[in-house]
Amino acid sequence: MLKQAVLVVFISTMLLLAGCAGDRERALRTQTQAPELYEQAQRQLRSQNFPAAIELFERIESRFPFSQEAQQSQLEIVYAHYKAGNHEQALAASERFLREQPRHHDVDYMHYLRGLINFDRSRNFMDSLFNIDPARRDPTFTLRSFQSFATLVANHPDSRYVPDATQRMVFLRNQLARHELHVAEYYMRLGAWVAAAARARTVVEQFDETPSAVDGLVILHNAYRRLDMDELAEDVARVVALNYPDATRRLRN
Repeated sequence: MLKQAVLVVFISTMLLLAGCAGDRERALRTQTQAPELYEQAQRQLRSQNFPAAIELFERIESRFPFSQEAQQSQLEIVYAHYKAGNHEQALAASERFLREQPRHHDVDYMHYLRGLINFDRSRNFMDSLFNIDPARRDPTFTLRSFQSFATLVANHPDSRYVPDATQRMVFLRNQLARHELHVAEYYMRLGAWVAAAARARTVVEQFDETPSAVDGLVILHNAYRRLDMDELAEDVARVVALNYPDATRRLRN
């Protein structure tokens, strides 16, 4: 019995040592292979071979999930999808990154990147080709882009991406104002005075610092006149005369 017990202990010890050796070997393999794959992926990224880069970054994540390269690969996948024009995949990957790595040192960059993705989606190459105001289209992507940039500015005010994000927010805010203005003008053409006044009031109250504010005031005044709301119309007329005297000729009597 004693010999059997000694044998069991010996076998158990050998298995334990073999397991430790296997762990060390796997750890060593991870330390060497993950960086190599990551460098390959970066080369593909620099060559703008985005599908190949994405495949390599995803391989790093699946094979070496606890490595530093895997964490960084999550971020690079977002960028690679964005550059490849895969906007939906890029946004889905960015949501995953923010969910799984909320304290990552590049969280500010991720918010900035999300803003850029929707910024691009808010525009269309046909707009410039045919001189179409993008504000005439659905503002969903414009609003989402603005919100991502606003999150960056509010939560990471010292980020190096804030200056560019702030400039883009000004542009997007003007675009959102123009969208509301286009809708107000559309309702005016239909003779839907109440709806026109509501949209114009949105421009005046929420986008008062944009170039569209004066046009919003003009539409608001004219809609009030159509509705026989003369007192309100006169109030608006005084605001126009005080702030935009050149626009008074556009007011309906």
